Amino acid sequence: MKHPIIFRSAFTVVLLMAGIATFGQNNNGAIWKKTVYRTIDLTEKETRKKSNLKDAAATSHLAEIMYNAAMMDKMHAYWTYDNNLTHMLTTQEVHELFGGGKPDTISVTDPVTNIETIRVVRRDPDLESFQKFRLLEEWTLNTATGKTDIQIIGVAPVKEVYGTDGRYRGEQVLMWVKYADALPSIAKYDGLHPTNTFSMHIWDDYFMSDVKPKEAK
Repeated sequence: MKHPIIFRSAFTVVLLMAGIATFGQNNNGAIWKKTVYRTIDLTEKETRKKSNLKDAAATSHLAEIMYNAAMMDKMHAYWTYDNNLTHMLTTQEVHELFGGGKPDTISVTDPVTNIETIRVVRRDPDLESFQKFRLLEEWTLNTATGKTDIQIIGVAPVKEVYGTDGRYRGEQVLMWVKYADALPSIAKYDGLHPTNTFSMHIWDDYFMSDVKPKEAK
C-alpha cells in the first residue's frame, strides 16, 4: 500500500542531501531510491489533553493490539536485524521480546484433597509502556516529474530500556510487522483513538519533527 504523500522540489533537496542509496533510469527520467527509518511517538499531545479531547478508550494501546494479534497468529512478526522482513518470530519469541519472560512452573496444593499439582505460569508484559513505533520506508524520487513517493514497508513497537540504576539506556526495536499486515491493528487503534490516530502522527511527523530519517543498513 502506498502512503499518499507527494513532496515538491524543496523536500527533494533534503532527500538528495541525505545521500543516495539506489539509482535507476526509465524513459521518463532518473529514479532514485532509498530505504530509511524514523520513529514516531503516540504519546498524546498536551494541547489535546487540555482541550478535553482525550479519548475515553485511552487504555487501548497499539502495542497491545499488535501483540495480541501476533500471539493469536493473526499477523506475522519478523526479527528486526533483517530489514527485508523474512525471518519470522514465533509467538513465544514475541512474548519474550515484549518482556513477558519464559513460562515458569509453580507447585500448587489443593487445600481440600491435599494433592499437589504443577501449574505453568506466564508473566504478562507491560504493554502500556510502549508508545513509540519505528517506521521502515522506501523513498522514491522521479526526477522527470519532481515527485517523491513514500511507501511504508514495516512498523515496529519500540521499547525504552533502563538500567538497574533507573537510568535511560536507549531504545530497542522489538519486531517488524509488514505495514499491510498491521493495518487491521492500526485501524482498530484509530477507531478507539479518533483524536490521536496513528495516521495523524505519521503525517505530523513529516512536517514537524526536527529529526531526519536515518538510512536503513
